[in-house]
Amino acid sequence: MANNKIISVISYITIMFITIFAGSYAISSLVQKFATCDVEHINLCTTESICTSNNLYWWDESCHLNKKPKSPICSKEYIHLCTTKNLCEEIKLYWWDESCHTNEKPKPVCSKEYIYLCDTENLCEDIGFYWWDNSCHSNEKPKPEPSEYPDYDSLEDLNSLIIIKDKISWSPEGKIEKIIAYQKQLESVGQFAKIYLYAEVSINDKPLTQYESLYVKLDNEGGHLFRPQSLKIPADTITRLLYAINNVPYLETVPYSENKTPIATNWFQLFKNNSIITLNTFISSLKPATINKIIFYYNCAEDSNCSIKID
Repeated sequence: MANNKIISVISYITIMFITIFAGSYAISSLVQKFATCDVEHINLCTTESICTSNNLYWWDESCHLNKKPKSPICSKEYIHLCTTKNLCEEIKLYWWDESCHTNEKPKPVCSKEYIYLCDTENLCEDIGFYWWDNSCHSNEKPKPEPSEYPDYDSLEDLNSLIIIKDKISWSPEGKIEKIIAYQKQLESVGQFAKIYLYAEVSINDKPLTQYESLYVKLDNEGGHLFRPQSLKIPADTITRLLYAINNVPYLETVPYSENKTPIATNWFQLFKNNSIITLNTFISSLKPATINKIIFYYNCAEDSNCSIKID
């Protein structure tokens, strides 16, 4: 008997649930059937005309409650849109390095980018660079290469005396009596450690050829300087010669030829304390040539105050 009552109750509840669900569905279907495009049923605004006729907004192929947002423009929020200097500065921002910034351009300081601002050794080394020759460098100081011209390079540290400069010299018709030559009296004082003879000569502003030679004698010792045995010096557009005067190679006679074997003289022994030395020189040439320079370079022996002067 009790079971029958329970079954009756369950049946009743089931019937009521079905009745309520069916009613709700019917009501919902009825509401949906009669609902139209409005604020609450914006999904029913399926065309632009239906949407806008209900005071709504049609954009991006659908209906919306609000107007379409405006495209972002150059502003502090959208600084990336400030693509010109004028746009940037109109909103009181700062244009530098071809873009807009909220801050002024930082002043450059000592750095790898601004190495020229590293003007002290400490600043330079603090960024891992190298200080040498009173400036900052990204690389270590190169190790000096051995000089290709050691004697020539040493001249800048020596005393010097110009003997002749910019003089025309030649030997017309090859006759001794017509030679345009120069004589100088040199006064030697003190003791010397080294002496060099340096000469620049030319013909028509060009080097001497096999037909010309520079003739130099000191106290009647010397002759036509043998060019192949000049000490090594940088090339030039005229003839340049350099000799350590303790071993000066020369030819005694003309015609000058680099195929001949020179002899050598030691002029260094002539430069004694309080000595007078006679220098004679000319260019052996059948056409006018130029003695651009003849210079003695020297330095003194230790504890000696030496000099060479033109008497």
